[in-house]
Amino acid sequence: NKVYDGTSTATVHGGLDSNTVVADDDLSVTTNGLFADKNVGQGKAVSVFGSLTGADAGNYQFIAPSNGIVVAAVTPRTIGGA
Repeated sequence: NKVYDGTSTATVHGGLDSNTVVADDDLSVTTNGLFADKNVGQGKAVSVFGSLTGADAGNYQFIAPSNGIVVAAVTPRTIGGA
């Protein structure tokens, strides 16, 4: 979820599951996401993308949760009057 900021960018939290990475392998994951649009709303689709880096990245495959689509909300930004 996020407060309206005029963009469709989504912050994706998460990381590697240590139970799925072979001990001592050099592997990092970078994730990002995009809302379907920039507008305020509930239950909005967010596409999740990821990339793997590190010396052992070629031995792994990134699979996004829920086939790459999750849902979140964009809430209205509050403003003050003068």
